[in-house]
Amino acid sequence: PVSELEPESIADSTLSSWQRAAGNRPAVKSVNPADPPEFDGRWFWILALMFLGVETVLRRAPRYMTAAVTITAANDRVSDAMNTAANDVA
Repeated sequence: PVSELEPESIADSTLSSWQRAAGNRPAVKSVNPADPPEFDGRWFWILALMFLGVETVLRRAPRYMTAAVTITAANDRVSDAMNTAANDVA
């Protein structure tokens, strides 16, 4: 039955005793497009995201730089091996 779904029914007199008259609300500030917007921190988030983007670009090494470093390191290993072999022969 439906009466089992509602845990308890409250009498109308009890509900009316819980009611109160509405208070005076503060006036809502009208928004004038000519007024500067209030600070809400959005500019800090935009600035932080821009700094993250700049940092990402600056930290990323160009591909030709990493390739050049790899080739240079490989050449150094080969020349070291050749020098060692030449010293062993002599």
